[in-house]
This record gives sequence, C-alpha cells and structure tokens, in this order.
Amino acid sequence: YRQMTWLFPGQRPQCPLTQTTVWRICQQARAAAQLVKPVSPHTLRHCFATHLLEEATDLRRIQILMGHRAAQETAERAIALSAEHGFTFWLAAAKILRGWAIAEQGRQEAGITQIQEGLAALRATGTGIGRPYYLCCLAEALMAAGRLNDGLSVLAERASHRY
Repeated sequence: YRQMTWLFPGQRPQCPLTQTTVWRICQQARAAAQLVKPVSPHTLRHCFATHLLEEATDLRRIQILMGHRAAQETAERAIALSAEHGFTFWLAAAKILRGWAIAEQGRQEAGITQIQEGLAALRATGTGIGRPYYLCCLAEALMAAGRLNDGLSVLAERASHRY
C-alpha cells in the first residue's frame, strides 16, 4: 500500500514535503516571529505534545498520535514534559502508566510500586479524575503478579467509591 495523499504535500502532490523543506519552513517561521531560540521540527513536535497534555488529552491517545510504539516510552516523555512544566496531575498519571507498562513487561512488583506511587501523587493533587481507570491498572498488575486477592480488593475499592 502506498500513501497517495499527504497532510503536507510537496511540490509534486504525490510526494510529501522533504526534510530540508520542513527545516527551511521552521527557520522562516522563526525569523518571521523574531525568535532568538532555535526552532526545529522536533521543537514543534515537543510543543504539540505539550499542548495535548495541557488540553487533558489521554496519554494513550498521545502515544498513538506521537507514534510511540511502547506505553513506557510515552510515559517517560510525559513524565519529562510534566515535570518541566509543573503539570502535577499528568506527572502522576504518567507515573501510573509507566508502572503499568513495567508490569506488562513481566516486572510486576516494580510496576506495582510505580503505580502505587503514582496513585499517591494523584491523591495529593486533590482530584479523583481518572482514579477508577488507574485503580484498574493497579488491579491488573496485582493479578498478573499472582496477587489475586489484592487485585480483587482494589476492584472492590474502585466499585465502592463515587468519584
């Protein structure tokens, strides 16, 4: 299968913009905006991800949009962005996602610890947004670790609270 239309077509519509053209456009935009700091396509990508986080976009959706293959990669990048910009909620959520990804890789106990730390950080923000989903991530990791009763207890906690 060959892509026939492009979001950013080149001079020939059947071909995308070249890397050189994208770099040149970035430099022209930088000059027009009179920016002192360097601008690159990666800068734009970073800004796009930051804006997605600011708009409360789900981390799994960001993973797909940014083309990350592994949830842990998205989580690591979200942790860095959230720490850099002071997004405490998203920092906690990303830590939970990283813990879940670690547990999925077979390192359940390490992942469980990360998820629990993320849940504590989430609780410290004072919000319950996403908590039911994150508790299910913890329950899944606990059950994968052979801790069925602990996993069921977490699910019972999730079912007994209104958020």
